[in-house]
Amino acid sequence: MVKPGKRIALYLSVVLLAAGVITVAPRAEVSAETKQAVNLLILLGITEGPDPIPQVIWEPLRDVDPSLFLNREGAARGDGRPDAAFHPSSFWPHVVWAFHAGTDHDIGYSAWNGSGWGDVEFLTSTVSDDLDPRIFIGPGGMVYVVWWEAGTEQVWMSARSTGFSNWEDPEPVTGLVDAGRRPSVVVSGGVVRTAYERDASPAGQEIVVATRVGVGVYDLEVIALSQSTLALNVILHDEQGILWIDWRHSDTEFAYSAYDGGTWSGLNTLPWTDDSWARADEARRVIRGIVLSSD
Repeated sequence: MVKPGKRIALYLSVVLLAAGVITVAPRAEVSAETKQAVNLLILLGITEGPDPIPQVIWEPLRDVDPSLFLNREGAARGDGRPDAAFHPSSFWPHVVWAFHAGTDHDIGYSAWNGSGWGDVEFLTSTVSDDLDPRIFIGPGGMVYVVWWEAGTEQVWMSARSTGFSNWEDPEPVTGLVDAGRRPSVVVSGGVVRTAYERDASPAGQEIVVATRVGVGVYDLEVIALSQSTLALNVILHDEQGILWIDWRHSDTEFAYSAYDGGTWSGLNTLPWTDDSWARADEARRVIRGIVLSSD
């Protein structure tokens, strides 16, 4: 327990560094600010051209104590982008990413332990290519991680209870007859929900929310249809007791749907000006303001 006056300052800071060269990919540094006042910093070098998050390169950008950095070798190895969540009691960051293991990616995890980053743990260690993990920590400290497997396009989830060191065996969210890509997860009102994109018939992509009703058993609901063939990057949010989902709907629109009274709202869209990480982040922040103010 943190005593009054000794509370650790912890927040997520995204710093956009203009890089005026189109060929320079976005760069991400995940680090603590100091061992006493812990901040999680993700610094991104933004290009003039499209810069979707999956192309983010891990690379230290600041001149600070090397022990404060997480995954310094990520750029050289070809790791995927990081995703972070904060523990509700310690306020320390937990981070997941697709760790390049040579011929495929495995899901890596590390958390700040008060004085440094913990050893990298692996939720997967197969020959499949496991990609784009996202993490959520529930009010009780239960940690949930979801990802998808390239090739089969199966979505998986693993969880770890507070006070335990072992992760539960991954369970399939999509099952054997469904498929999905780029999932996200939240726990709202004790209910675990995962969202992802999948191919629609005869064309386009569906945005799907899978509600967990048992171990490896999910009720599926199609929220919307997009005609875009690019990554939609569907993300679930739970804040102030409000649940919503947003995604990149087309080259010119972001979209969202809010959950209210047991149902998802119809499709809501807003324009966005260019296909870049910075503009996508701005669109999600605008949607957040709309959803939270409309309650």
